[in-house]
Amino acid sequence: QLCVPSQKTCKSSILQIATAGQGFDKRYFDVEINPSEYSYVDAAVAKGYSILTYDRLGTGASDKPDAYDVVQIPTDVEILAGLTKIARSGEIISSATVLNGSLVSDFIPTKIVHVGHAYGSYMGTFMLAKYGDLVDGALLTGLLLNNELKDKPITVLTYNHAFPREVNPILFADYGSGYFVLDSEETLQKLFFQKATLDPALLAYAESIKQPETVGQYATEDALEIPSTAANYTGPILFFTGEYDNYVCNGDCNGVQYQDQTEYIYGNATDQFSFYLQPNTGHATGLSMNASAGYEVMLQFLDSRGL
Repeated sequence: QLCVPSQKTCKSSILQIATAGQGFDKRYFDVEINPSEYSYVDAAVAKGYSILTYDRLGTGASDKPDAYDVVQIPTDVEILAGLTKIARSGEIISSATVLNGSLVSDFIPTKIVHVGHAYGSYMGTFMLAKYGDLVDGALLTGLLLNNELKDKPITVLTYNHAFPREVNPILFADYGSGYFVLDSEETLQKLFFQKATLDPALLAYAESIKQPETVGQYATEDALEIPSTAANYTGPILFFTGEYDNYVCNGDCNGVQYQDQTEYIYGNATDQFSFYLQPNTGHATGLSMNASAGYEVMLQFLDSRGL
């Protein structure tokens, strides 16, 4: 889904490419409940940006191929790189599209910003290391290099999963062996939300749009051959994390980031990088009651860096 402002702005040629995390498809960034408060797509377009959201392989309307040998981290990263190259070439639109009464027949971005959530941000770190010269800016949400989990690691097995067809045989009819999904609304709440910023309607929404994950993605965490630093990435980068992210920081992200390690990896980043903790928020910052305030922080960060 490509959204371009109906009127040309000073930022409309800046394309944000947003990659959702595990358990979601592109709808994470374009929430249908009270979108003026919760849709990141709406927030970005309102500030004049163009934004591309997509369903990762194995989610949403995308293909559901072999979950062991095809839907893996290296594949996901190459797909993201491929989308970025297609966008830079001006081939993101192959035919005219009517948008708010305007005819958009071509779109060639001058700059590209990668936006990720959780696994989407994890993919983004590999993207910056391997293809850093393709990216002008990065907003990495639900991700933080930190020391909290060194001795108490949290893995996918911490949260209850089930076979997709057993959870919903109609919705997940296309998913075969090797795919698994968070089993219940209660599990989603434990993983993604914090009580202080929990809207029950958004918890129900998360349950309604949840997506399966694959064995191959978890089995290939160490399979990528990438440089130890993102030497070719010279743009700004924001690590945006929920203050009480259960998954990333064991429930408390205050003062736990690996400052030195982050500086080493992103030493050539313009203005270095910034850390921000969204108050009283869990792993799914975009599905929390203060989501719009977080979007303002993210978009102001880009604006302050000339993006």
